[in-house]
Amino acid sequence: MYQAIVFLPLIGAIVAGLISLAGARARHPGGSAKDHKDHHAHPEPGAAAHDDGHGAAEPAATGSRSAELITTVLLFIAMILSWIAFAALASVRMHGFRSRAGSPSATCGSIGRCGSTRSRR
Repeated sequence: MYQAIVFLPLIGAIVAGLISLAGARARHPGGSAKDHKDHHAHPEPGAAAHDDGHGAAEPAATGSRSAELITTVLLFIAMILSWIAFAALASVRMHGFRSRAGSPSATCGSIGRCGSTRSRR
């Protein structure tokens, strides 16, 4: 579960990037369709308005909505798994814990004082 919390958002970002690159490549297979001359000359002093000459914005690339949905869904799954892991860890800490081998290594009482369960000689 902890690996999924870490890697699901990463996988979502990688998949979304690949989808976006494929959509951009489908829009302009040979590169940019615009001419890249210097359109950004400094305006004359006292010019009334700024016209950058770009016109209207282009629509989103093909598949950009699916890329958004994939990243959002995987991020929400990781969020829910994080809540579950946090709740499980918090409940274990409240009720005492045992080592992974199953031997009682330490327990915490209701007072909050922790000590070893082994007898000291």
